Amino acid sequence: MTYNFVIGGLYLAFPVLFVPLYLRVIYIFLSRRKYRAVECYQIMIQIGIVQCVIGVTYFIEGIPALAGFDPANMGTFAVNVQSACFRIETGLSFLLALDRLLIICDVEAPKVLIKLVTVMSWLCGIVEFILFHTPQASMFYSMTKFTTAYNYKLSLSLTVQKTGFYYTWILSALTLLLYIIIVIFLIRERMRITTVSTNFKQKWILVQAVIRFFSDISLTFFFNIGPLFLPYSNWILGAVIAGYICNNLLLPPLLYILLNRSLRSEIFGTDFRKSIVQSISSGMRRQ
Repeated sequence: MTYNFVIGGLYLAFPVLFVPLYLRVIYIFLSRRKYRAVECYQIMIQIGIVQCVIGVTYFIEGIPALAGFDPANMGTFAVNVQSACFRIETGLSFLLALDRLLIICDVEAPKVLIKLVTVMSWLCGIVEFILFHTPQASMFYSMTKFTTAYNYKLSLSLTVQKTGFYYTWILSALTLLLYIIIVIFLIRERMRITTVSTNFKQKWILVQAVIRFFSDISLTFFFNIGPLFLPYSNWILGAVIAGYICNNLLLPPLLYILLNRSLRSEIFGTDFRKSIVQSISSGMRRQ
């Protein structure tokens, strides 16, 4: 009983705490032309929207965890949407790495390429969602693990699951390869060539993308491969789930704020900074 209250509380609390800040970042990206007109920010906006939807699905999953049953199959609906969103996010993360490669390494590519990969990323998630709602495959919310489970009695459940698994790992490997190429290119050029320094003004995007990639791949490894060498424990699974939630809802906006001074000032505003300075000054005077 203790575990279901802990995991249910995390499911409910984390999205409430973290999603508003993320939505604030997305709003700024959408409302400022200097952001929304740039392709890499358009990709980041899509990733942000998908991750906020994932946050909502975690919140929904918390309800059956605390209730002890899955009312109206809301948990099952949530994990189906969540899984589809993970597939979309994987594709968009690869797309962001591809965009960084094209810009930083000054590689020419057809303009339709980014749009094509974008459409394919969304289609992969949508197709998986549809397949798990056919009579041949099913995904449901486990009331013992409080996460995704599959109905292997249906003929296509295992096939769709494995396809999603290989899709995630292959794209993750390709994403890693793109980042390795970028790093090798920057080291080789020593960042002294004019074209490189000009195109690398958005270096913070590369930094945050690499950090998020390694965070995501680590969690994916522990979730999928961990059971092969770790003793089974709901608490270990719960820790990985908590890591997933923070990775999707807290880490992205936190990196945006920490690595981009301009965005940081737009999020908190001048008045916020002044109030902090005034509070610190008044505190020092009282001492």
